[in-house]
Amino acid sequence: MTSASRTKLFEVAADLQGTAQDLDKVLGDHGLTFEGLSVQEALQLDSIVLLCDGCGWWCEADEMDEEGFCEDCRDDE
Repeated sequence: MTSASRTKLFEVAADLQGTAQDLDKVLGDHGLTFEGLSVQEALQLDSIVLLCDGCGWWCEADEMDEEGFCEDCRDDE
């Protein structure tokens, strides 16, 4: 992965975090497509942000539990 693609992935992650935006739209805003990402790039993005199965918002990957829920959703239980 080039440093340029890594930078774009961090920009995508920053735009997603704390929102319920559509991944394909945000990728498109950065000139990318999900299909165009390599497996390594998709895994890199997943290591930064993940979509919560509870609230549908993008959260920092380290805030997610094994079941796909963010800290806020776990706190609401």
